[in-house]
Amino acid sequence: MVGISKGLKIILYVDIVVAVYYGVLYLLLPEFYSQMNDAPTFDLHMWRLFGGTIFVLGIAGIIALKRGEWETMKPIMEVVVLWLIMVVLLDIIWVLSVNASPTYIRSISTTIILLIVLIIANIYFYQREEK
Repeated sequence: MVGISKGLKIILYVDIVVAVYYGVLYLLLPEFYSQMNDAPTFDLHMWRLFGGTIFVLGIAGIIALKRGEWETMKPIMEVVVLWLIMVVLLDIIWVLSVNASPTYIRSISTTIILLIVLIIANIYFYQREEK
């Protein structure tokens, strides 16, 4: 089996940190996070489901890192990139269609930018690993 490059390990660590950060906010502190970014709607169950999904993706990243082999990591990376793309598209549609406060728009815009950077970095290192 083939190991993974240092660059891919670094981006995976970044993915894990971001996933755990947002996972904790949405899963364990949803009311706080909703108030902090002045969300226009709040459904505790949906926020926790979203947080749980993010947290599980972070755990999947940890498992992939521990295994340290490209063939094991490849499907996890593909799911992560597809999930990030879906979230960015849905966030863009949401922010354009909802009547939101400037605080919320700034918060979600920051998240969108962060996720786009992660998508680009993940795709870049994925393609490098494939070569």
